[in-house]
Parts: sequence; C-alpha cells; structure tokens
Amino acid sequence: MAIHQVLRGELLLSAKGPPRSLHPLLSQIHHASFLLWFVITAVHVVGHLKETVSVAPRYFIRGARRRVRGSALRSWTPLASIAVGIAGGWAILPYVSNVSVFSH
Repeated sequence: MAIHQVLRGELLLSAKGPPRSLHPLLSQIHHASFLLWFVITAVHVVGHLKETVSVAPRYFIRGARRRVRGSALRSWTPLASIAVGIAGGWAILPYVSNVSVFSH
C-alpha cells in the first residue's frame, strides 16, 4: 500500500493538472509517503535477516546447487540485478541535474 501512495504522489506532482498552489502540499505528502515506504521496507528486511543469514549460504554449496532446481539462477540473479542497476545509473548520469530534494 505504501508504494502505491509514493507512486500516486509522484504522478500528482508530475501531472500538469494540479494548481501551483498545491505543489508544496503534494510534495510534502510525496516525501512523507516515501519515508513511510522506506521504514516499512526496512522493517520487512530486518525481519527476514536472521532467516536469510541461515539459509543463503546453502545456495553456494556445490552439492545443494545440483540438488535444488533453479538454485544457480537464484544465486546469480542478485548480482545481475546490481550490475544492471549500476549500468542504468551510469547511463542516465549525464541527464541528472544537481537538484535539492526538499526544495520547492
């Protein structure tokens, strides 16, 4: 639900429909919903940390990779995701301006 609020706020801010007088309020709502989403996600990740630390090393044991179908793909997916994210960030770097996040 929180991610929907963040996206809704972004759409309202980027749309030309709302009057300029509402922009500061919509911007505050958007920032607050993003903070809420971040806190919820952080709590979720921390809640799974103990389980991840105990289960994740099993995917890197050779015998387990042969026995569990798809474990090799699950092992390489996070690395590939990080690589694509870095490449995407590098690609858009020339188009990003140095703008203060909380300015109106």
